[in-house]
Amino acid sequence: MEEALACDLVITSAGISVGDHDYVRAVVESLGGSLDFWRVRMRPGAPVGFGLIRGVPWIGLPGNPVSTMVTFELFARAAIRRMAGRLLPWRQTRAVRVMEPIRLGPRLQHFLRVVVSPNGDQLDARLTGPQGSGILSSMARANALLVVPEDRQELAPGDPGRAILLDETLHLSEPPF
Repeated sequence: MEEALACDLVITSAGISVGDHDYVRAVVESLGGSLDFWRVRMRPGAPVGFGLIRGVPWIGLPGNPVSTMVTFELFARAAIRRMAGRLLPWRQTRAVRVMEPIRLGPRLQHFLRVVVSPNGDQLDARLTGPQGSGILSSMARANALLVVPEDRQELAPGDPGRAILLDETLHLSEPPF
């Protein structure tokens, strides 16, 4: 970690939660770093952190594969784009139609892995399968993240939604979630 401080941005993966082997927060603090936020109300990827270590920005991503990919997309990718001078760091969302029933657990903002495909003048979204944060195949099959707000627990077939297309080239100045 000491050597990484020569970089413009430090990104770590894993070791940021509350398990017996999660030492990254303690290491950041031991290097004089700050933890400006830790844990966000989202799934997957709640244990994500941000701070500064001797003036160098640090992003701590979770360790589960899907959680790492989703939080990288939402936080780290945007930070890298902004640091590279891009004024529009976030991918935009697109209107989609949910094609299957979805029932969610805890009241968190959810980013579900979906396949979005054109259907006439609309885009249809279907889940890639089970959505556990350790199920890498759900992310490998996805071309979008369906953004489900914290106040929605269920979606029915035909319901409208918003999805972040992972190959979208148009970007926004503010996060679309």
